[in-house]
Amino acid sequence: MSLRDSRRVLTRCAAVAVLSVSLGAALLHAAPAYADLESDLASAQAQLESIGAEYAQLQEDLADAARELEIIKGEIEETETQLQESQKTLAQSAADDYKGGGGQLLDVVLGASSFDDLVSRVYYANKVSDAQAEAIEHVQTLKADLEQSQAQQEQEIAAMEQKVSEVQQNQTDAQALVNSLSEEMREQLAAEAAQNEQLAAGMQSAEDGSASTSDSPVVTPPASDTTDDSTPAPTPTPGPDPVPDTGGSDTGNSGGGSSSGTSSVGSAALQYAFTQAGAPYVYGAADPSVGFDCSGIVSWSYAQIGVYMPHSSSAQREYVMNNGRYTTDISQLQYGDLVFYPGHVAFYVGGGQIYGAWNYGRGIGYGSIYDCGTPLGGGNI
Repeated sequence: MSLRDSRRVLTRCAAVAVLSVSLGAALLHAAPAYADLESDLASAQAQLESIGAEYAQLQEDLADAARELEIIKGEIEETETQLQESQKTLAQSAADDYKGGGGQLLDVVLGASSFDDLVSRVYYANKVSDAQAEAIEHVQTLKADLEQSQAQQEQEIAAMEQKVSEVQQNQTDAQALVNSLSEEMREQLAAEAAQNEQLAAGMQSAEDGSASTSDSPVVTPPASDTTDDSTPAPTPTPGPDPVPDTGGSDTGNSGGGSSSGTSSVGSAALQYAFTQAGAPYVYGAADPSVGFDCSGIVSWSYAQIGVYMPHSSSAQREYVMNNGRYTTDISQLQYGDLVFYPGHVAFYVGGGQIYGAWNYGRGIGYGSIYDCGTPLGGGNI
């Protein structure tokens, strides 16, 4: 081999060596990049699963809190009604008994600065019968019960407000995490979420956070009657047609009754409820400019057709039972009927579906008749 040929061979060997080193270095750099992508994806998924598990629990806690508050609200309304009736009866009895009681007793009655003062003056003047003394004691007991229920309500509202803050923080964390991911990673996580409930809940938290506004609804204590009958009636938006159930009574979680009939009063009220689709859940509210709770959207919707309905699910159930058609057979529910649960109420729209206000983070909309547990019954006036 000539010297020239030897040089050519050495040059080719050197080139191959350089190419091999370069290719090896490229492969070394490529491997960590792929590993980092997989690692980041796994880390993001784990974080979203943790956020999702917390989000699901918070939603459940809020639903429980809303139901508890609805029950307390019903107890307060019932106690207030009893108290007003008892006070009226007692006042009339005192007026009748002491009309001819002489100047001194008249001074006792007329000198009272309030109803409580009147009760104390009459009672401690020893000028009451045993029946009246018992009536006075009943009124005082009712007042004590009312004050206790109201104090409990305030505590429950404070606890609910704390849960609302935790939900908002959860959504903020989920948003920040999802926003930090590449589009490719988001797509992969979204695909995985179809088979992963906790991951899906985490992604939902981020989505809910994006959908919420800076003016998030706050939990506010209810007024004794938040229904405003003077609210101008909006033009109702037609809702879905009744969906008939086939196969009779349902025993599973996908059905829930026959909608072969239609409640005319309930259907009319439901048309107004449809106009508030997407409105936020606000405890104690029944005002389109603020929001609604479950019984608030019912009482407001009925007010739009000139029908009074009390503002608590338990009071509404009792009202229907006393003044209309009520059944515990879910297969007999009609389109537009009210469906009652412990601490919850919604409209029945057929096909095993209900429509109403749910809880914080899930405003007015549709859901399964079993989303709130097993119904107590339903019907309409």
